[in-house]
Amino acid sequence: FGRVGARDVVTRTFLVRNTGDAPLTISRAYTTCGCTTANISASVIPPGQAATVELIFDAGFHDAAGQTVRRGVILENNDPEQPQGEIWVQADVATN
Repeated sequence: FGRVGARDVVTRTFLVRNTGDAPLTISRAYTTCGCTTANISASVIPPGQAATVELIFDAGFHDAAGQTVRRGVILENNDPEQPQGEIWVQADVATN
């Protein structure tokens, strides 16, 4: 996210593409901290298609002023070769 204010709420959208030949099912998605939420546009992604993951970080959720924080979302899925996908973001939280 780069540099954000101590009370900013920032959002980024990521694309998750299914490059396999069977539907990709996301069975569970969870974030690494309560200050971060994730919205996924689809829990089943057909082969060759994509879904969006909107990641929302609330810098004012805790007192993170003056810190660099790293947060993520874990996507549990039915891919036998990679049963957990991860998306990580980092923010440099200003002091005011």
